[in-house]
Amino acid sequence: MGEYLRHHAYRAYGAAKIPPEVEGAQSIASLIRSEGLKTLKARDIYNRRRSGLTKSQQVKAALSVLIEADWLREIRAATGGSPSVDYAVNPKLEVGK
Repeated sequence: MGEYLRHHAYRAYGAAKIPPEVEGAQSIASLIRSEGLKTLKARDIYNRRRSGLTKSQQVKAALSVLIEADWLREIRAATGGSPSVDYAVNPKLEVGK
């Protein structure tokens, strides 16, 4: 339902193009579905050099969209230095089926 309303909002407010962070989120969502991913790291996405996801800030913006949409949950782990951040895929998505 959210995707349906989002497209109508873009049309109503004159947005001719889907925002880059939403396009990036769609690309990551496609990757999650096609590969059946259960967890991922921003670095994994960045290193794949997918279109629109070639910079770390682009990947982080796209991951934020997926977190907002309840596709992902951020998991931080203390490592002694900078925390390690993984993203767990929502098991309700039935990825890989």
